[in-house]
Amino acid sequence: MTEKALRLGTRRSKLAMAQSGQVAEAVSQVTGRPVELVEITTYGDVSREHLAQIGGTGVFVAALREALARGEVDFAVHSLKDIPTTQPDELVVAAIPVREDPRDVMITRDALKLTDLPRGARIGTGSPRRMAQLNAYARSHGMDFETVPIRGNIDTRIGYVTKGDLDAVVLAAAGLNRVGRSDEVTDFLSVDTVLPAPGQGALAVETTADNAELIAALAELDDLFTRAAVTAERSCSPPSRPAAAHPWARSPISWPTGGLSRKCACAASSGRPTARRWCSCPPPVPYLRRTRRRWRSVANSPPRCSRRARPV
Repeated sequence: MTEKALRLGTRRSKLAMAQSGQVAEAVSQVTGRPVELVEITTYGDVSREHLAQIGGTGVFVAALREALARGEVDFAVHSLKDIPTTQPDELVVAAIPVREDPRDVMITRDALKLTDLPRGARIGTGSPRRMAQLNAYARSHGMDFETVPIRGNIDTRIGYVTKGDLDAVVLAAAGLNRVGRSDEVTDFLSVDTVLPAPGQGALAVETTADNAELIAALAELDDLFTRAAVTAERSCSPPSRPAAAHPWARSPISWPTGGLSRKCACAASSGRPTARRWCSCPPPVPYLRRTRRRWRSVANSPPRCSRRARPV
């Protein structure tokens, strides 16, 4: 007798379906049960308003979580950067698979780099974070370009460039890799230019806290180094000013580590560019270090806070 299929909740976009399909295949191999994709439309998918006006990226998560709570699906797949840092008691992130490339990338007309864009170029992005950092970069380097808020899926956003409406668009490398369009990238943006969102490139597989059997099965997909790295990135308060001008962006460490439930006011937020000592608010967690060729997690904690930079 064939076992009942597991129901995986996913958004309808091409990217969401692609990444959910990859998770579904992995879950099917682990559990030996078929996995059925259940398409769910979120408010963020149907609204054409700017994300900042409708509540940010969290609007992509709410409908999937409601379906989980109603029992319409057994588990759901999110882009981790879209999940609010406060986790509901009735839900649990059972797995965070191996992370994709967390960097932001640019697709431009005529295969230009960011530094080669002509004066007055128009760059499209749906992220206030990217917009703020690009504007800060332009001011600090004497460049003249305009950032334009856009919405839509990957095809729509790239279409703005191919049709000539925009000179460039900024997207996440992870998304393009998952849909097989990474060959269209013309420029990988350094973290010194645009610092990625906390958790960017990682997926979160979420289910109800009372489904112990499924939680145990999904744990087989969990990558401990990825989980530790994204936990560190999401545990400290974000900077109050554009990250491209923030000391974090000039450090070889992408985000300072912090406790799982404590905010940090350490060297990074003190505003001193020479500060290199990072807060080790307990419990210490591994952090993400950027090497020349790739990102890797370092499983040791940084030095404790100095007297001038202590946790609060």
